Formats: sequence, C-alpha cells, structure tokens
Amino acid sequence: MMPHQESASETAPRSIYDTVMVRAPRGFVDQVLWPEFGELDRALQAYLHEVTLRVIRDEVFADASEAQEVPEALPPN
Repeated sequence: MMPHQESASETAPRSIYDTVMVRAPRGFVDQVLWPEFGELDRALQAYLHEVTLRVIRDEVFADASEAQEVPEALPPN
C-alpha cells in the first residue's frame, strides 16, 4: 500500500490538502479495511447516540419533574 495524492485535475481542489488516498489490493480492502471501518463506524454512531441522548436529557430537560418519562419512546441502542 502506498499513500498518494491525485493531481488537481483529477479531484476537487479542497481534497488536495485534507484527503489521504491509499491504493491497496481489493482483497485487503474487502477483508481487512472495510470491516474495520464498519466496526469503528458502528462504535462511533453508538457513542454519539448515547452522548446526544445524555445531553438532551441532562441539559435540555434538566428539570424532569414536570415531564413524564416514556422509556419506550426512545430509540433502541
């Protein structure tokens, strides 16, 4: 695998400075890289979901004495 940078004519000008591309064998991408990315993506999505619910619960609805909690209304984790 080798990181490379495409010329400005091949890609958008912004991606020149903030994008790293890697040429890798298809098998590596399918068997290693993509499954790892999927696992990290799921972990990040679960974490962000948890943080979002906590912020809403603790900051937006800090005074829950007037609100009725409906646990089944929350999306499953």
